Amino acid sequence: MPPKAKAETAPSDGAAAGAAAKLSGLVSNPQLKEFIEKKLIPFLILVSEFVAVNVVPFALRCSAAAQKGWTALQPYHPEHMVEALVGFIICFFGGTFLTLIAAIEAYRMVGWTASLKAGRVLWKNAELAIAASKADDSEDLDGDGQSDVKQLLDAGKVKEVARRKMSVVMIAVNPEEVADALVAVNSGFMAVVATLKLEFAKAITLGNAIGDTIEPTVLRFTEPVAKAAVPEPYHKWVRPTIKYSCKGFAVSIAWTIQRVISAFHSAIRGGLMCSRGVLHYLGKVGVLKLDDKDTYLDEIVGFVLAFLGFSVQFQWGFSLPFPLNLLLLPFSILEWLLMWSVNS
Repeated sequence: MPPKAKAETAPSDGAAAGAAAKLSGLVSNPQLKEFIEKKLIPFLILVSEFVAVNVVPFALRCSAAAQKGWTALQPYHPEHMVEALVGFIICFFGGTFLTLIAAIEAYRMVGWTASLKAGRVLWKNAELAIAASKADDSEDLDGDGQSDVKQLLDAGKVKEVARRKMSVVMIAVNPEEVADALVAVNSGFMAVVATLKLEFAKAITLGNAIGDTIEPTVLRFTEPVAKAAVPEPYHKWVRPTIKYSCKGFAVSIAWTIQRVISAFHSAIRGGLMCSRGVLHYLGKVGVLKLDDKDTYLDEIVGFVLAFLGFSVQFQWGFSLPFPLNLLLLPFSILEWLLMWSVNS
């Protein structure tokens, strides 16, 4: 029976070795080839194992919990509150997440349909990989009552388990579907970045213009002082550092101006969207039968929310106070990445 267990682990080792040979065969540098074979591929195997065993199941649990919560809210018709909720977010966070909100709007126009289809394909393949991994966890080829994976883990053969899981995942998923889905998602992202570059081109142009204007004056006053403060071998770095500092300072000013304008616009837009969304919701549940075209109530409430939304953002300095800065940290990271993509 033990030879069977050995034969079972052989394909995974062969798959990893084959992948290493194929990748390293494309590289002529011996040091780089050794790095790929001994460090890069084992690292990728461990990352894939971690994603398949930990990240994807956690995402599935979160999805199940979200679906359960959504089902529990069905008696209150939460789908009719989406407009009000989105309006509230735009009203109170439009200046803080201006590029993120603009990216979402652009994505809905240029890449939402294709990315939604791609996401479903990736999710289906992830479920196949998880099911195959679970089946592999319960496999007992030597018939001793203990799974082969558990025996390998108990023996401390973590890398062997990782190679085995990598092979299981590679067999379970459809590589063409996954590749096409990733291409679709990447194409949607690039289209969004291009749209954002056009939308915020004025801010970038204004920043560069301000930088070009203040640069000669700043150089005239700061370059002699800076050269006197640093050793002579580093004098060649003084002028480029001052120039890039001017550019960075000017672009930050331009983005601040753009942020104020976007916050004002999004506060008005989000306030009206929120008030009309609440009005529509009350009409759907039969609490208040009132059409927004026949009343000024939505405008009054919307402009009050707009004033509050802009005032709160201005008071916060278009940033997030504690604990919102921690709760919304992933969105702040996305905002920073999008700003970097637009500026690059």
